Amino acid sequence: MIFDVGANRGLFTDACIMNNPTDKIIVIEANPNLFDYLVEKYKNNDHIEVINSLISNENDVLIPFYLSNVDVISTASIDWITNSRFVNCQTWCEPLEMCTWYEPIQVKSRSLDSIIDQYGIPELIKVDVGYLNGNVRHGISELRLHAKDGFAHLHPGVECCVNFCR
Repeated sequence: MIFDVGANRGLFTDACIMNNPTDKIIVIEANPNLFDYLVEKYKNNDHIEVINSLISNENDVLIPFYLSNVDVISTASIDWITNSRFVNCQTWCEPLEMCTWYEPIQVKSRSLDSIIDQYGIPELIKVDVGYLNGNVRHGISELRLHAKDGFAHLHPGVECCVNFCR
């Protein structure tokens, strides 16, 4: 089983499907527009479950989440908006377009521990989020996580690759 945290449009999930189409993949995306896109994209794949949650260190908390007019750029962090590679919100889109940040919406949070409790221990967790990076890590108990150089091992044989966008 694989957790794809911050799935965006599902490119990592697609690569996993190509490598092993029978793996169970839990796809987690905070952006409700991308969540709807992913539900539609994977609706005929019984091995994929899509969850609309913001992964954090707390469960069932409504967290302000910022969407932009560019569907793949969203965050729960004002710091990320002002200090990430999207400062001034110039994107790599063709043609180069400026994005606009909208007023925040509220997205319910879940911890990685709660996802593990519900689905079981995955073989791999991919995390790629532009928000609250410490809170994602603290959402998994110290008994399950021993991070080193961006990689973590969750119980024997479970790997976690963490890539926090900056």
